[in-house]
Amino acid sequence: MAACKADLQGNYISWNAGWDLHNAESLNVSLGHFCEEETDSVYFWFPDVPYVTSNYLCESLGTHLPLPKTIQEAESWLTRGTEMVGNNTRCNKELIVAANDIKHEGKWVKPFNGQEIDHKNFAWKDGEPNGLMYENCAQIETGGVADIDCITRVQCAVCEFKTRQVFSLRGTCEFELRNINFLAYQYVAGDIIFKGYGNYQIERNKNGTWVWQNVVDGYTIATMVFSEPNNYPMGRREWNLLKPICGQKEGRRMLLLTPCADHEYSCSDATCIPRDLRCDLKYDCVDRSDEAECDLVVLPDDYRDDLPPRGSPSISSGDQVTDLSCSPSVNATATSSTNNSTGIKSNTQEKNSQALGTCMETDKDDSRLPVTLSINIETMDIDTTKMTLQATYTLAMSWRDARLLFLNIKGNDSLNRLSYATMVNLWHPYVGYVNTDGNQHTDVDEEATLLIIRENEPSYDDDAAPGEVSVYQGSDNPLEVSRKYSTEFKCDFDLVLYPFDSQSCDLYLRLLSASQDYLYFDTQSASAQYEGNSLLIEYQVSPPLVVAVSSKHHSEMKIRIPLSRQYGYAILNIYTPSLILIVISYLSLFFKPRIFEVRVMTALTALLVVATLFTQVSSSLPKTSYFKMVDVWLLFCIGIIFVIIIFHSVIDSYLTDREELLYDETPTIFTRVTPKMIDRSGFKDEKRRVEKLIFWSKIGSLGLFLLFNAFYWGFILT
Repeated sequence: MAACKADLQGNYISWNAGWDLHNAESLNVSLGHFCEEETDSVYFWFPDVPYVTSNYLCESLGTHLPLPKTIQEAESWLTRGTEMVGNNTRCNKELIVAANDIKHEGKWVKPFNGQEIDHKNFAWKDGEPNGLMYENCAQIETGGVADIDCITRVQCAVCEFKTRQVFSLRGTCEFELRNINFLAYQYVAGDIIFKGYGNYQIERNKNGTWVWQNVVDGYTIATMVFSEPNNYPMGRREWNLLKPICGQKEGRRMLLLTPCADHEYSCSDATCIPRDLRCDLKYDCVDRSDEAECDLVVLPDDYRDDLPPRGSPSISSGDQVTDLSCSPSVNATATSSTNNSTGIKSNTQEKNSQALGTCMETDKDDSRLPVTLSINIETMDIDTTKMTLQATYTLAMSWRDARLLFLNIKGNDSLNRLSYATMVNLWHPYVGYVNTDGNQHTDVDEEATLLIIRENEPSYDDDAAPGEVSVYQGSDNPLEVSRKYSTEFKCDFDLVLYPFDSQSCDLYLRLLSASQDYLYFDTQSASAQYEGNSLLIEYQVSPPLVVAVSSKHHSEMKIRIPLSRQYGYAILNIYTPSLILIVISYLSLFFKPRIFEVRVMTALTALLVVATLFTQVSSSLPKTSYFKMVDVWLLFCIGIIFVIIIFHSVIDSYLTDREELLYDETPTIFTRVTPKMIDRSGFKDEKRRVEKLIFWSKIGSLGLFLLFNAFYWGFILT
């Protein structure tokens, strides 16, 4: 029946018979007539108003002043004024138009969108505009549009509606649309009546005061405080309550009468902008009201920033379980403040605040609160000697506080930044650094940033607010605090395989705000990343890892940074020079056996250089109780050169002993000559023995070197 598809009879009363008509006219219309929308335009006329008021009237009623494109269209407006208003007003000879060049002389724009008009498609009279800087507005008159003075002139204003505009009265705590929505009517030029779908009506009384009244029960609910310069109810206005509203007794209260749709925001002058443009750090409303009262958080009266919020099953298990404690609007109390754009009670207001009783989540659930940590490491410097890691990073922690309500938060998280004054009044987790010097921990100061992350749609709209206020539950949308730090962490390096080792350094974190019975690190959702150069001077950095840590008291976790040492430096500066010195020492075995001084000096010089190299390398590494692989290598280099020196000494000693045996005769002044030749076969045998000794010294040194390297590099590779 409501869709005009069936003409049903009443259960108790017949609509077609049994009625006596008294001073009423009976009409027969089709069934679909009642569902047809009006196709004719609706006009509201306002004689003798200045330009500022005329522009406000049409914009606040949801339309614009006329912008005639042709002379014929301009003349038709004057004809329409004569027919609808009569000849006793200006409306048949002077009609204000929307265009003006108030901001920039000669640039005529549409004030509702700032676009410049097309002079070729505008109904200028011949020779117009001609008022220079003295005439910045325009009116329709006989012959077209002419520019006029904006300040002193008054004209007739007309507002055209293609369909009748629906208005909403916000801030009344009414839940039924019939008590919120109104339609505007004009029975007398210059006046407006707003008729509600239910019992309410807003009109101007005989004294010129705007009243909101219940016309069925015959009483006045509120009267509007006189407003300058435009004394009309459209927009955000102050009203004197004569009946209780939202639990507020008699007194002043801010209400909003607006033509804006639910997805729009109402400026204080009743003009409309998209909701997302409110509180976006730039002015979008002409009156700049969209950047006023941009508070994002509402705290309950019993909120304490030293008590951590409780977790909930919906957070830990993913189930959409929400425990709401709802108090209706009639339980809220009133305040003398009239500038608050939200009716929700906050801790910055007086206890008796203009408020809508809201649905705030209770703390009945006693489950632990998860804290999600993310760390973005920008730079790091590793000192192997001190076993430290100096890191510059941004640490962010997110959590949910079911005690809070959020207002009008944006999809762009950067616009949901809370001020420092608000931030210090909220609970936030503290994280301590375990493997650092001193008692270092995270800070929430002026360098910190606290954002609200919108993850879910609003739970409801605040009907107590004189505006469009979307309310979000704190349990559905997390808070995130972030700050940049520079910290030196202690590392526990195992340098046995140095310089062919792989290390890891941990950022050991502990949640200090409460014990793990109440708070815990959500390692499943935690994240860590390194954005700097992966190739450092000494190490190659791999992606950081999140490691869970078992603890008895506080929740702990580690950010583990894998490090692979760049051993090219050690190869070039330690292994290559030492290997060359070993080769030089080994080559001294190929010198002539009788030049002992040259051979031994060569080996001793190599030994001295290797010892110096060993000292330099040891001083550049941390002192450890165990041997490092580089120590083993250098000690081997010293040892094998020492063995080569021993070989030289043995060979020289052998040669010297044999020469003394062969030539040990007491010299005399006389030489005895005999015809028998001396047997020199002994010299050849001794030479063979010396050559064999030198040969085995070469083989032994080389074999020792190869055997050591097989074990050395095999151990490193495995």
